[in-house]
Amino acid sequence: MLPAPRAFARSLRPGRPLVVLLSGLPGSGKSTWARRYAACVGADHVETDRLRRSIFPVRTYSPDEHAVVYRAAFAAIRRAIERGRHVVFDATNLDEEARAPVRKLCDELDAGLAIVQFDTEHEEILRRLLRRATDPDPDDQSEAGPSVYEALRTSLRPVCGPHWRVRDPAEAEQVLQEIVALVRKAGACASG
Repeated sequence: MLPAPRAFARSLRPGRPLVVLLSGLPGSGKSTWARRYAACVGADHVETDRLRRSIFPVRTYSPDEHAVVYRAAFAAIRRAIERGRHVVFDATNLDEEARAPVRKLCDELDAGLAIVQFDTEHEEILRRLLRRATDPDPDDQSEAGPSVYEALRTSLRPVCGPHWRVRDPAEAEQVLQEIVALVRKAGACASG
């Protein structure tokens, strides 16, 4: 983990929504973490996999489809912030170009931003993706398998600035508890 807690605690202000932006490859644990975090603090869970399935009955994963899904995601994040709601943005967000629109939106709407990058071991991701294919979790909306993971594997770039880094389930739990505690301590749990 990088020095996110102190920097994050300084930027989190009571009464202002928080956006937790997740970054990581398919199978790294983002969606599982996002569901738990959303339940702990009552945050809106904006998940690109779920949005894609709801917008496109037949998915092609084309650049045009990607653009539609991300416009819908950014609109959902904007609506949640404007209603005073916390948000967890669950998407790959592999590089700073992908993360920039959310950073800009948080700046524009005066929302807090915390970034959690999932950097799970290669073997663990492959194990999870194979399990996804053979024993699907009904809450898991991702269609990404090992071939998608392999295609994206070299695209994950470090986060610029303070953030949390998660490499395994123990760190995922630790980061979850840290962010939940900081949000609750700030009294910033929007119920809007």
